[in-house]
Amino acid sequence: MKTKFFTSAFKIALCGATLCWLNNAQAANPASVNGTWRAISNQTSGPLVINQAAGTAFCNQITGNIFGNPIEGYYCPKTGRIVFSRKLSATGKPFQLYKGFVARGTTATRIGGSFLVWNADGGRLSAEGMEYNFRAIK
Repeated sequence: MKTKFFTSAFKIALCGATLCWLNNAQAANPASVNGTWRAISNQTSGPLVINQAAGTAFCNQITGNIFGNPIEGYYCPKTGRIVFSRKLSATGKPFQLYKGFVARGTTATRIGGSFLVWNADGGRLSAEGMEYNFRAIK
């Protein structure tokens, strides 16, 4: 009887701790990524400007620019997932795909992930198929 009580109490405590952890992890994702971020992609640094469409969908469309080139993609507040393509300003053709996660810390909100270079202009990109690190802070 005593063992059954302690086993049940342990299970309840473990479930409670798990729920608290999940709740804290969920709270770390900001509802919006609007604004100007300081970004570093591989060895290039500069502004990332994001405009997030309003809505109640699981994921919301984002537009803006990174390093002066237009971007288009989506952000999912419930998971923190962000994905966008960087396009050539002159033609609008996508040439980089950024993917990562957004998390709110105690002092800043951060994006961490990577970007993939792919052929968008007749094979002229020397780094085609390469994946590089990407991060941003606001």
